[in-house]
Amino acid sequence: MVELKFILNGDLLSPSGKLKSKTVYYQFTTREEYFYNLSGDPILSISLNEINDTIAYSINYFDVDHKLISSKIFKNEQRDPQYFNNTTYVYNSANKLASISKGSSEDLTIINEYFYDEQDRLIEVVGPIPGGGEKALFFYESPQSEKVIEEQFFWDKSILQPYYTYKVNYDNEDRLISKTAQKENLGGEKAGFQYFYTSDGTIAEEKEYDLHFGQQLVRRTVCEYY
Repeated sequence: MVELKFILNGDLLSPSGKLKSKTVYYQFTTREEYFYNLSGDPILSISLNEINDTIAYSINYFDVDHKLISSKIFKNEQRDPQYFNNTTYVYNSANKLASISKGSSEDLTIINEYFYDEQDRLIEVVGPIPGGGEKALFFYESPQSEKVIEEQFFWDKSILQPYYTYKVNYDNEDRLISKTAQKENLGGEKAGFQYFYTSDGTIAEEKEYDLHFGQQLVRRTVCEYY
């Protein structure tokens, strides 16, 4: 609590061009607002519900290379913030994200693990992934390329066969614009994810679709910038 009060009463910055907020339209509308230190790191985020009540605070800690190493979450219970849990981020020798763990400071559980090939390209994520699955595999344009062209999506990490195989699509500026899948029930190729950009190339909006019965929008995320 002392840490949270110190940061809330300190110098929180809103640098031009930095992410100001993310609003997620899902079952309930939530918004996350971001505040920065002099180094440009988002050291505090505040979560609000659809009527703009604060529901949680997150204090974020970064190393000298500006990598996020941990977050401390406080739930705002009846306008009285109470410690909830920690999230820690571990990196490998190549400074690539290796795992994310959550829990109390004494009892952390690994939630996500990240695996890389010999060229330090991400090839597998195990744990909760966008779309609600438990595992994703990534495939590249060529042995030398950093460009992902296919993503396999698994509902269950123990099953060998992917549920969706997404084709990863880019615009003429090599910006990710969609992930599309083709299944018998879809009547052709449909987007499971779509991405939209501002005029200066920063992400403006993301859309996630349920492809079980056609193509139903289930989640929309809108980004605002300072």
